[in-house]
Amino acid sequence: MNALDSLEHYGLLLFSDPRLPSLVSVTVGEPVRGSWMVHPRSHAIYAAMTALEEAPSVLTTKLVAGKVTYVHRRLWHAVLAVATGREVWQMNGLSPGARWLLSEVGAVGEIVTDTLAPPAGTRGRVADLARELERRLLVHSTEIHTPRGSHAKVLEPWQVWASRAGGVNVIRVQEGRQQLEAAAADLGPTARLPWR
Repeated sequence: MNALDSLEHYGLLLFSDPRLPSLVSVTVGEPVRGSWMVHPRSHAIYAAMTALEEAPSVLTTKLVAGKVTYVHRRLWHAVLAVATGREVWQMNGLSPGARWLLSEVGAVGEIVTDTLAPPAGTRGRVADLARELERRLLVHSTEIHTPRGSHAKVLEPWQVWASRAGGVNVIRVQEGRQQLEAAAADLGPTARLPWR
């Protein structure tokens, strides 16, 4: 079974995890501890990652255990419902810097993290604030290579992503949570979701 087949089966698939089904373990045929980049099949892992990220039926986000998680199209509406819910688990305890960044993303519509500096007195780097928003599913993000050769993230509101993705139905937050919880349970007992 390849990574796309696994994703179609489970609905969710981690990029890498030593216990749960992941792109890395599916590609090499066994769980991998440590960095996949030093594995003898690292080129195959990279090729599988690229293929999955370019597949039109795949969304990539930080969902299970705060790790890169691939989401099959059949669960996109569930992710969108939960991500746009602005529930207590998403908003309570959000740092002032992350609130500022969330406001900026909402106002501008798309932000590249390496082009933005936080206002004076804000604790944390923009990259750290972006991770805080990602863990709470408050923004959709993609990683890019900048012209300077570094990595940065492009942050956008989920509504912008949904408009571009097209055909994402609107469901209730509770229904979205239930669908994602069922898919996570199929992965295994350690598949932790951010609201749990």
